[in-house]
Order: sequence, then structure tokens, then C-alpha cells
Amino acid sequence: MNRKYPLGLFIIGVFNNLIITWYIPLLAILLFVLHIFIRRMPILIPLAVLVVWIVVAIILQMRIRKTALSMSANEGFNDFMDRVLIDNGSKWHKNVIDAVNSIIERDNPDT
Repeated sequence: MNRKYPLGLFIIGVFNNLIITWYIPLLAILLFVLHIFIRRMPILIPLAVLVVWIVVAIILQMRIRKTALSMSANEGFNDFMDRVLIDNGSKWHKNVIDAVNSIIERDNPDT
């Protein structure tokens, strides 16, 4: 089955990675405060830390994308990714809801 990773899911993942790695901007803020008090440190250092933060979030999401698009030895993961990332013209969030609901119904037939 041909999987397609939606751009919207990639962007949401990058923002999620930015939130998860919240401690990196603290270093930039600390360096910026040091810049205010010690004028000898260039302002580009805190900005470089912020750029590195964004690049790390994008790299993390690219690794997640690669994992989602590749085939795994775990058949359950492959089945879930096939259902979520199928390119059938519908929205990816609807595919996620349908995949989770079908797994719940399969595992709990009495609900």
C-alpha cells in the first residue's frame, strides 16, 4: 500500500517537537540576558540557539516521517500506518479517527 505523509501532519509534528524541546529556548533567553548585562557577547549567539532549536525540531519530525513511511516488523504498526497514511482523498485526521475506532471495536466487540 502506498503511504503518503501529509504536510499538515508534518507541520503539527514540528510544532509538537518545538513544545517538547522547550528547554532549548531557555538557553537562548539566558544568553540574551547575559548579552544585556555583558555587552561583549554578540547577539547572534542567542539567535543561533533559536535557529538550532527549530532545526532540531524539523530533523526530529523528518525521522518520525521516515519511520511512519517505512515498513516495520510489527504488523500492528504497519496496519495502523496503512490506515492513517492512505491517500484516499480524505483528511488525515479522519483517517486517524477511523483507524483508532476500528482498533477499539476489534479489541472490544461488546462496546
